[in-house]
Amino acid sequence: MKKIAFITLKTFSGVGGIEQFNKYVTKCLQELADSHQFQVKVFSVYDDKADAAIIDAKHFKGYKQRKIFAVLDIIRQVRGFDIVILGHVLLWPIGEILNLVSKNTKWYFFAHGIEVWNDIPARQRSALQKCTGILSVSQFTADALINKQEVDANKVTLFYNAVDKERLQNANENLLQELRIKYNIRTEETVFITVSRMSEKERGKGYPLVIKAMGELVKQGKEVRHLLIGTITPEEKIYIHRLIEDNQLADHIILTGYVSDDNLPAYYALADVFVMPSKKEGFGIVYIEAAWYGLQVIAGNEDGSKEAVLNGKMGILVNPHLQEAIYDAMLRSIGFKKNLQKTDYNRRLIDEHFSLEKMRRRLEDLIEKV
Repeated sequence: MKKIAFITLKTFSGVGGIEQFNKYVTKCLQELADSHQFQVKVFSVYDDKADAAIIDAKHFKGYKQRKIFAVLDIIRQVRGFDIVILGHVLLWPIGEILNLVSKNTKWYFFAHGIEVWNDIPARQRSALQKCTGILSVSQFTADALINKQEVDANKVTLFYNAVDKERLQNANENLLQELRIKYNIRTEETVFITVSRMSEKERGKGYPLVIKAMGELVKQGKEVRHLLIGTITPEEKIYIHRLIEDNQLADHIILTGYVSDDNLPAYYALADVFVMPSKKEGFGIVYIEAAWYGLQVIAGNEDGSKEAVLNGKMGILVNPHLQEAIYDAMLRSIGFKKNLQKTDYNRRLIDEHFSLEKMRRRLEDLIEKV
């Protein structure tokens, strides 16, 4: 019986893209444990308990931020396992210790994006070079591992993110109508939407340039709205309100704050165009979600987000540094409305490339090769 461990920083107590990715990997491992009789164990340094709908409690252990105890206890438990997958480069000490005390264990990293794009501490870099392999969520990140961190190209395997169709439910019609009334959305308006955390560190997602482009569209007399969805720091809220005021957009931009996964489908249903011209996205599951709901998608052309929209098959790619390019793409999207043909086309592509079944098969192939 093969023994597989997946170790994360955070899975069930976070709402970001990496946490969602970790949930999907965990769900796939649970299914493989059931179908192949693999012995699976998932650990989380920051979490307390698991979501029972994703993984059985007997397969999970959380450490409530007790970091040193977590490392020591995880090593004790996974010593002798066939495969250990580390969910983030910050977990490198576990790999290094395994390399000493459990030499037959194959250990891998998941690489998501910015955490491995630039200069990193020497010990992290050494662990990336030393591990059995790295599962990269995009080719863009894979190239950074090879060129910036000098990882052997043969060690790097593409491992795209996925969407769980069971999670992407149809919009709650009652909530959708409530939102139309709450935000006074008119039929003739083109509604743009961005889903992102907002802070000074996240401005690379492109929302400041989108706000400025909105200002130009309004000056041209276009009927447009922009919903900015996500958590926002107090400092960033001041910055964004200043942008809104400078561009005379008080009646055109809405800061919704955090929206739960259960309610997000109604916001996608409310919108026509998803716009996030990022230059720092490792992959970007939100692009795929927006495409699944049939929205027009505008993404940056220089990071992992271009792979999420299949290099333009499911969206418009723009230079994320050029205000004019972002404005032009938004202008061309004015009047776009979701339709069955576009939605069906996107969903076929998503099933082919980014389904949960695809992720499960990638994990199965990895396990079977060891």
